[in-house]
Amino acid sequence: MSLIITDTENSVLYTFPADFDLHSWDDRDFSARTKVAERFGRDGGAEVSDKAVSPRRVKVRGAHHAVSAAALKSFLDTLVAALRNRGEAFRFSWETGFYINVSHVTGFSAKRFSRGLAYKSVEIEFTLNCPDPFWYAVTPDSAGPVSITASPQEVSFTCTGTQPAWLSVQMDPSGPWPSVLVENLTDGQNGFWYADPAFGSGNQLVVDSAAGTVRRDGMNTIRHFTGGFLRVLPGGNTLRITGPTGGSIILSARRRYL
Repeated sequence: MSLIITDTENSVLYTFPADFDLHSWDDRDFSARTKVAERFGRDGGAEVSDKAVSPRRVKVRGAHHAVSAAALKSFLDTLVAALRNRGEAFRFSWETGFYINVSHVTGFSAKRFSRGLAYKSVEIEFTLNCPDPFWYAVTPDSAGPVSITASPQEVSFTCTGTQPAWLSVQMDPSGPWPSVLVENLTDGQNGFWYADPAFGSGNQLVVDSAAGTVRRDGMNTIRHFTGGFLRVLPGGNTLRITGPTGGSIILSARRRYL
């Protein structure tokens, strides 16, 4: 087990010492609830759901034994700086390849104990506050590129996480694609329609359901988007693409767990 703090792009900010003694990992105050919740994407798209979950709060307790008082001070200073992260959100991993999104830390405490004539040992405790309660895998599920040779065309996608996950759809046409419909037949035929006369060969469209964005060649084109942002359910999913042929599509979704 390796405790690691990274930024939201998975760049490592801090790695706990290999001899850090993890006493307990407590997130049992997590609970689920049902309510109406609105989620707004950065480009103005809205998603309304009747299912939401309460934030997860993870309490971490452990101890570290340093070779000197100076080494102990360095351990605490570096750890506190990483947990603060200049007031920005970060990711916390306790198993390689998985992480949880942390907004901030509360309740940090450190009890120092002397060994010989100097303080060389410390017991620490802190709480990770996670408005997004899901655990994520660093490596997403993906399918493609799949060549679009028929209309409609069905594409299979396997979600290996235990919870529904937001889907990212990337389209790379080789000819005019003025109108295209994408549906998940496994999820009640939920789908979206993208109608853009300027969309065609040489363009790339990315509909990122997790971010709530619709970008053609990096530009916000959500005005051409109708319907809802797609998700995939755990297990096998069948998506149907209706529109012009020629070009390809890539699907991806971050695996998530509770």
